[in-house]
Order: sequence, then C-alpha cells, then structure tokens
Amino acid sequence: AYACGTGDITMLAPVPGESAIGAVIPNADRDVVLLGDILATVPEDAHPLTVAMGCDSEGAPATVNLAEMPHMLVAGATGAGKTTWVHAAILSLITRTTPGEVRFMLTCEISNIYKKGGQVRKVHNLLCLPDFAAAAALQGKLDAIGNITSDGRPILGLDSKDLFELCLTVSDRVMFIPAHIWTPWFSVLGAKSGFDTLADCYEELTPLLAGVEMGLSTDPAVNWMCSFLDDFTLLANSDAHSPEKLGRNANLLATELCYPAIRDAIASGDERFVGTISFFPQEGKYHFDGHRKCGVCLDPVETLRLNGRCPQCGKQVTVGVANRVVELSARTDILQRPNRKPCHSLIPLKEILGELLGVGANSRKVSEVYRTQILRWGPELSILMDQPLEAIEGEGDALLAEAIRRMRVGEILIQEGYDGEYGSIRVFDAG
Repeated sequence: AYACGTGDITMLAPVPGESAIGAVIPNADRDVVLLGDILATVPEDAHPLTVAMGCDSEGAPATVNLAEMPHMLVAGATGAGKTTWVHAAILSLITRTTPGEVRFMLTCEISNIYKKGGQVRKVHNLLCLPDFAAAAALQGKLDAIGNITSDGRPILGLDSKDLFELCLTVSDRVMFIPAHIWTPWFSVLGAKSGFDTLADCYEELTPLLAGVEMGLSTDPAVNWMCSFLDDFTLLANSDAHSPEKLGRNANLLATELCYPAIRDAIASGDERFVGTISFFPQEGKYHFDGHRKCGVCLDPVETLRLNGRCPQCGKQVTVGVANRVVELSARTDILQRPNRKPCHSLIPLKEILGELLGVGANSRKVSEVYRTQILRWGPELSILMDQPLEAIEGEGDALLAEAIRRMRVGEILIQEGYDGEYGSIRVFDAG
C-alpha cells in the first residue's frame, strides 16, 4: 500500500495451486481500453484460446493462452469489472473463429422464492433459449418483475409455473428444466422447501418440461426409484463455480451440434441421448442426512431410528437426497424404469492424483502433474474413460493405471457427504 501510494487495496483469496495471493490496486487514472486494439496485437498463428486481458501496469497490451492455465482466478470488489472481463474473454474467442469452431448455448438459472400451498417454496430452474432474440425478449419481461442483474443467478418472487408460462410466451422451443431437483434447500423436490411431485409445482405444464437435472448427490440409478420421473430425461449438468469443474457432470449426445437437435434429443430421450457422466453421488454434499456442526452423518435408517434428531445436540438434522428419494419413491426394483440410459461414475483426475501424491487436490504439485498428464494423454474425460490402462502403465504410471481401473469398476472407498459437507471417494486404503 505504501509503495503504491494508496490505502485502498483489497486482498483476495490464495491463488489455487500457487504460493501467491491476489491483490486489487485501484487505478485513479483510468484509460478506456478497446478490445479490438488488444486483439489486433495477437499473431494470426496464436493459439485459438488466446484471450485479451487488457493493458498491464505500463500500458502494454496483455493477452493470455487459456490452454496453458489450469486455474484462472477472476476476482475483485463489486463493480471492479469481473463480468466485463468474462464477456471480453468470450468475445476474444468468438471474434477470432468461425461459427463452426465455437458453439455455445444461451442458458440461465433462476431462483424462484414464493409461497404456494401455504408454504414458502425455494426452487431453482434452468432455462435454455434457442437464440439471442428470445433471450432479449425474456430478459425484458423478467426485468419488469425484479432485478435480474444483481446476481449471476437472479432471485425472483415468481411462481415456477408462472416463470415457465412466461418463457413459453417468448419461444415454444425453450428448454425449461428443474435444477438439481433433490437439493434440500433450493429445489423442486427438496426436503426443506420443495414439493412432493413435479405436478404440484408446474401443474398442467409438467409434461412440457424438457427434462430434470439430477444434481451432484444422485445418479440415474437413484432416480430410477421414482416412477413419477419415468417420463423425463435425467440430466447430469455441471455447475460452473470454476472452469475446471465444468464437465465433472455431463450429458452424452449423439446429435448435431445445434440447439434444435440437442433440444429434441433431450426432450425425447431417444437414442440420440446416449447417457450421462457423474461423479459418484455419495461425494455430493447432501447425499446423506446429518448435522454438520456436530459432525454427525446419518443414513436414512439411522435418521428414522433417531426420529430425525441429531444424537449430539437434539436438533433436527438436514434430510439429504437419499432419504428424500426413499420417501417419495414408489418402486423397489429400479429395473422397472423404462428407457434406462448408461451412466459413467468418475472421480476427478486431480482428486486421484492428490490421493496418489498424498497432498491436496488443489496443491501446486497436483497441478503440475495434472498438466503433464493432460499434455501426454489429452482431455481429462478421455483419460478417465477411454485411455487404455496398458498405455498408462507403460509410461511408468502403474499406480495411476490401477487407480483408474478401480474407479472404472467401482472398487472404491466411500465417505458420504451430508448437510453441506462434501463426501470423499478414495481408491486406496489410507494406510
């Protein structure tokens, strides 16, 4: 602060994988930096993931290759320009490519908090729109209802059914998907503020749902217990809290890379929707019941025996996904579910490497080995799902090959997540 001549410096969280922290230093003498001016300095043969950062402290154009960055921390105080930079990064990719090289879908998650049936309901809904015109039209309608710019996930005091109806007035090709349907606090079937059926929430519009998002604490087999979900495609979408977590849950599609084809595949659930990729549901932070403050994790049977009370403090435990599914299920044989799709359960590569190296998954050591593996074998999902184990072992990574083998066949050690605490999945005994 002394060196910069200002006392208004904001310190940020440690940079993952690095022995460094971030700092925001205000600039009292600001200049307008044009995105086009920065991109004009990028060589034609530069990597396609090169994006504009702006200007450095000396005013020189600054760019960065995202392919060389296992982590990126975009941080700063409110109003510092984080969202603006993210938009600039996206535009950097789009302006230097053709439509056939960069494809994306317009999506948004909305938090609906309202009263229905004498109870406060808190439901998250995922919207996918076919084009910018539909997105702009919906934005205008929602902006008249509430502040949709205050948060990345707008909060509206609007009934979920009414939101669905509003979306349909914009486009009949919208994909309206209940998000992470079993999460206790903010979901359509959650134990704390949800409903007991989809129809209780969406009423006559229920058959028009494009699918349902399972969330991190369940997988398809768990959802197959509920017959009222039989008519809906089970989606394994991924949260976007950080770039490296994209893809830890994913949907497998055999279709054209265009909105109409993807929408039709999801809505129909036919052979074009091939299956899903999930991390093991026990790792999800609401899989089992429990009370985090007391360190108490309970399976549904233990919760029933204890009348839903924490054995340490006597307070009500948070009922997790497994318990809630059992409560609402109508079948004991999951094979009665029609149109069952394959599901692949994976452990993130960094978690496997962290276990093998005896350090945290976000450590610098893991980041270095992770980058080596990606450069050697290709994308992470390819390593976890498709890479021949003999090839990995042949490069001297016998332990990694064995870890991936155990993951693929389900030979794992499980500590279930509960009450907001992530679980853990290991492939070797701690000793």
